[in-house]
Amino acid sequence: MFVLGSSHRGEEKIILDSYKDLLIEFPDLRLMIAPRHPERAKEVAKLVLFYGFTPAFISKPSSRNQNKDERTIFILDTIGELKSFYAMADIVFVGGSLVKKGGQNILEPASLGRPVIFGPYMFNFREIVELFLKNKAAIMINNPQELKIKIKELLLNPKARTSLVESSLSVLSNNQGATERNIRFINAKS
Repeated sequence: MFVLGSSHRGEEKIILDSYKDLLIEFPDLRLMIAPRHPERAKEVAKLVLFYGFTPAFISKPSSRNQNKDERTIFILDTIGELKSFYAMADIVFVGGSLVKKGGQNILEPASLGRPVIFGPYMFNFREIVELFLKNKAAIMINNPQELKIKIKELLLNPKARTSLVESSLSVLSNNQGATERNIRFINAKS
């Protein structure tokens, strides 16, 4: 499953364009879109229909259980469940990063051992992103073409996914306790 987490207006179209192309080579790939603001779920569903897919709202068990073919795209229209869908993902794209919104936090999907991809607009999480990129623990794409290429590479190469996940878990492990270290440093200076 490919999860688009915390998407903003404009990103779903980019993801759907890539997904439609990826389905040709990966017909078993499923997509879940989690809009940053769940009240946008109906808007996202209209876009999904426009692309020729069937929207299935997570809040409606009947729509989740029917029609789980390649034409079904799941839409997370509830609050508080994204983490559980990140945990089921094969690849996560963190939203707010393909449009100039500043991105969303990559730590949650990374901590769940999921390969993380994001776009160029991650200025709200600059330090975290720099750390992950420096350690080859996440992938930043700059345009829709790169998105499709990177997803395809990860789907074709399980070792690349594993390597990305191992690097991200290592980054997280090596940086645990940073708050406590900073407090001790500040207290020692005062």
